[in-house]
Amino acid sequence: MVYFAMDNSILWLLVAYRVYITRLNSGGPGRLICLMLLVLVVLLDIPANCEVVGERQGEPVEKAMQILTLDQAVSIAKTGNRTLKNALLEVQKTEDVLKAAKTQFYPSIEFSAAVSRMLTDMKFKVAEDSLYGDRSSSGQSGTTTLTIPAETDAYAGVKITQPLSQIYRIAMEVEVERKTHEMAAEKQRLTRHDLVSGVKKLYYELLQSESSLSAVREAVAFYRELLRVLDDQLRQEAILRHEALGVKAQLAKYEYDEMSMKNTINTMKEQMNEFLAREIDTPFDVTPVPEIVLKEEDFEEAKTRALKERPDIRVSELAAMQADYARKGKASEFIPDLSLGFSYHTMSSLPAGFTYVSLALTWKQPDWGKTWHELSARKKALEQAENEIEAARAKAAVDINKTMRKLAESKKLLDARRLSREAAQEKLSASMNMYKAGSILLKDLLKDQAALAEADKDCHEAQGSYLTARADLDRALGEE
Repeated sequence: MVYFAMDNSILWLLVAYRVYITRLNSGGPGRLICLMLLVLVVLLDIPANCEVVGERQGEPVEKAMQILTLDQAVSIAKTGNRTLKNALLEVQKTEDVLKAAKTQFYPSIEFSAAVSRMLTDMKFKVAEDSLYGDRSSSGQSGTTTLTIPAETDAYAGVKITQPLSQIYRIAMEVEVERKTHEMAAEKQRLTRHDLVSGVKKLYYELLQSESSLSAVREAVAFYRELLRVLDDQLRQEAILRHEALGVKAQLAKYEYDEMSMKNTINTMKEQMNEFLAREIDTPFDVTPVPEIVLKEEDFEEAKTRALKERPDIRVSELAAMQADYARKGKASEFIPDLSLGFSYHTMSSLPAGFTYVSLALTWKQPDWGKTWHELSARKKALEQAENEIEAARAKAAVDINKTMRKLAESKKLLDARRLSREAAQEKLSASMNMYKAGSILLKDLLKDQAALAEADKDCHEAQGSYLTARADLDRALGEE
């Protein structure tokens, strides 16, 4: 549907229509002129002054604001984040390498074919007695020339080799690749945990910034109301002009803070959209998250589960298993290589092909201690990996305990700062009423306002510390 926005065209149309009706009722030749005037207004004046209102091609359409909850942000990040997609591709790559390693268990098949032709005939001189025996009575023998004509010859063959004694070594190599694949999966889980922790921290920073912006707006509203009162008093010469100018300066400062915080929030929203792999200018609002109260028994259960399932601990355990399989694979090199072979060959110059079965034994010894030294290095690598397991578990336990204590401390501090801010708000409200009544001076009112601003700042910092500690604890416990 198309709508028209008209300025004075309707007015001219109504005037022409009114004149036409008047002439129609009174009669006379003016009726034709009025009818022509009416048609002219309709055809020329209205389209010239009409503006089509609605959706126009090429105009930007303002995107609707949506509420983005923390769970939604985490869910979108898990499915769309580019870094996480690369980690998944790494897992798929190691899976392909593992499948390729398993193919060593199967027989190897080699096909070969060739076509050859001699460029010239081959001629040989052979003694006749070597061909026919001693047939001359005189004891003398002649020579005979044998000629092999230059012909085209074709060859084809197939060889199938099945490893026998190498199967154990191949199994160890496959297990090494399997652990590499499992480590890639755990590293992907670690990347996902880091991503979720980053999304949570950024979301909490947005909440803190929104809260700080709300406090700044309250301060702006307060100073505007105060400035209105001071303007009245200034006209009545009840205060000095520098006092009003000082309040104006404070108002300008808070207005600047408001603009700065808006820009900071917009930047953080763009960063959040980048985390979520969507257009950076996608508008959204955040919503407060409930505070958590983690009981002691819940914490101990989560800690025990985390020490078993944390990705960094699992990576160290898998690295130790991988080092053990690598050591066994190196030790298997002392076993000779025994393979079963089957071959079939045929040539165009022969009436039939030929087939044979073989057992091939290869043993690369002695190698002057090379394998022993490499095996010793693999054993030391295994010991290092086992030490890394204990170090990772201890580090995880310290990390979990530290973040839990930090969360409890920040919660206590947040409660205290909230009470201080509430007291400062009540005191400022009372001071404002007293100032309007003339009971206190302007400097006392401004002092209470400064106290509230400081309390707001402390409260927001405590809230940020609490939310950050909460995100750190989730990551330490391996939770998403």
